Amino acid sequence: MSTLLVRTLRDDPADAEAASHRLLVRAGYIRRVAPGGFAYLPLGQMVVRNVEQVVREEMAAIGAQEVHLPALVPRQPYEATGRWHDYGDSLFRLQDRRGADFLLAPTHEELFTLLVRDLCSSYRDLPLILYQIQAKYRDEARPRGGLLRGREFAMKDSYSFDLDGEGLDRSYALHRQAYQRIFDRLGLPYVIVAAQAGAMGGSRSEEFLAPLAGGEDTFARCPACGLAANTEALDVPVPAAAEVGGAVPEAHVEDTPGTPIGLPRVTFTDEMSVFLGGRETRAKYFGRGHTSGDAVIYFPDLKTIHTGDLFLGGQFGRARADGRPRPPGVNIYVDYAQGGSFLDWTKTLDSALALDFDTVIPGHGPVSTKADVQKFRADLETMRNRLAGMIKQGVSKPELLKTLEDDYGWRSTGCPPSPPTGGCLQFQQIDSLIAELKQ
Repeated sequence: MSTLLVRTLRDDPADAEAASHRLLVRAGYIRRVAPGGFAYLPLGQMVVRNVEQVVREEMAAIGAQEVHLPALVPRQPYEATGRWHDYGDSLFRLQDRRGADFLLAPTHEELFTLLVRDLCSSYRDLPLILYQIQAKYRDEARPRGGLLRGREFAMKDSYSFDLDGEGLDRSYALHRQAYQRIFDRLGLPYVIVAAQAGAMGGSRSEEFLAPLAGGEDTFARCPACGLAANTEALDVPVPAAAEVGGAVPEAHVEDTPGTPIGLPRVTFTDEMSVFLGGRETRAKYFGRGHTSGDAVIYFPDLKTIHTGDLFLGGQFGRARADGRPRPPGVNIYVDYAQGGSFLDWTKTLDSALALDFDTVIPGHGPVSTKADVQKFRADLETMRNRLAGMIKQGVSKPELLKTLEDDYGWRSTGCPPSPPTGGCLQFQQIDSLIAELKQ
């Protein structure tokens, strides 16, 4: 082992945010090659191969067969499913010398389906489970967390092909048990939570999450019953209306002279004292969002922010009218007539996320957490990238309007000419949206 290539670092790398990123670089397991791209050094490669061996053994135990599909794939299969446009700017697109379109695959559902359609001609060929361990590519706008959110990453993806729903349930159960054995053998803590299928589609989805402070997802768990769900997929029923006992007194005005006002009219850069709940505390205003008037109010003493319409609780993950989940994005329009823009919106959210706070009071919706705002910020960027990708691909204005209406809940009908209100104004400013996203 005297010749083993190991180069350790005394100090943390300047670009490392996550603890895992810092430790992997300092211990000589990986080295950064480009934003979101890393070289695996001998120690790192040994670990990867050992993990892959555990995965292969457990997949073989459920009868799965390993294949290897190319990372460079043609446009046509992804065009047929709509994901050539749905992935937006997060898709690596390129052309060969003849001008044919290709992409670096972020996932391989289309190719696995075509492969089985080509090779399996009878129901006797089923059930069948195929999997691969392959590099995937996504053009992350802000690669971070080292290997956790890179532009190139390894994925084990598995696909079952069954004769009926009962067979599908059996295959699902086999995979679930295999993943439990994999994580148990690796000694990793995990929680199985209900999740949204997202762009992958499907009627049921579960995630194996590591309960760590540095993650980007938030889940809720019931210690008594053992149920757990990603907050995106959490369905909280509305409680029954409570009856108010006794007579309710009529409203009246109390004369309280000398009471200080709560929030004086200020500019976005003012820092001042305000009165909340009868006591004085500091407040800081800043920001621009989907209109020029959107601002964050930060209460450092309370470790709390009020986001106004920059973040609305429950605005992501809503279902379409047909019941299918919407893609990542928000149900708030960008009001260009009022000076708003995607750029200002994301910059203000980034500034807010840099603050030290635990509690979020949104403009509408339930009290939230910092993780909720981080998810909202990521969904906003995903939505922007998708729309920008459609514009760059030459999608017509009517198609863009239909996407805004169907997938993000923006309304294109029933908009009064004056004054423009609520989710209608953006359709009179679609040219401004296209101009911004073309840049």
